[in-house]
Amino acid sequence: MSYFVETYLDNDVSIFSRSMWNHYETDHTRTINHLEGRHATLNRTICRPHPNIFILIKELKNQQQNFELDIITQKKCNQAPKMRKKYKTLEDRLKTGKER
Repeated sequence: MSYFVETYLDNDVSIFSRSMWNHYETDHTRTINHLEGRHATLNRTICRPHPNIFILIKELKNQQQNFELDIITQKKCNQAPKMRKKYKTLEDRLKTGKER
């Protein structure tokens, strides 16, 4: 318990400030799932546990190009990417809870 208090809770001596790890006031991304998804996509497209640097660079360039095209498409349509219904519901519940 003392480790947890000294590392996270006690503002005078804690290693990590509360604003760094507490996401109560955060309105959007609270996890790193988007990064994990990107890593999973990269692993699926490369299909090798230890690719050489040239294969990795080529795939990163391809993904960057696709990402830029997605941004251009979204700007032309003036639409934000759709959120799955279950995540939208969770966001709405969190927002309502915070407002209470």
